[in-house]
Amino acid sequence: MTDFTAQSILTESYTPEVVFLDDDVISKPDTIAQAGVIPANTVLGRVTASGKLIKSVSTATDGSEKPVAILVSSVDSTAGDVVAPVYVGGTFNVDALVFDASFATDAAKLAAFGDLSTIVLKKPVFSVG
Repeated sequence: MTDFTAQSILTESYTPEVVFLDDDVISKPDTIAQAGVIPANTVLGRVTASGKLIKSVSTATDGSEKPVAILVSSVDSTAGDVVAPVYVGGTFNVDALVFDASFATDAAKLAAFGDLSTIVLKKPVFSVG
């Protein structure tokens, strides 16, 4: 029989990353423009001239300033455009997404997709018990 004493208890903690705040998400393949390595859960905007997705920057003027999708998994577009799955609908944890620094406040992040988007961002609320 093993004697578990106070010394054998791990003091580290694990906090799971909750990306989805409900079970209904919509994804589809889309073209990510050449831009290097882009991490999963990055907020993307569509460049009006090319129709391709890039990391959304709120100060851009090429159409990409308006987020339209969230990257499902990391991609490497260093060598050129890539087709990758993106989320285009669902309710997401705003704290789990990768935003450009131009979305500097929680309010800016929560409002980024706008009222008419099929992507809804929320701050998670967890209860104990």
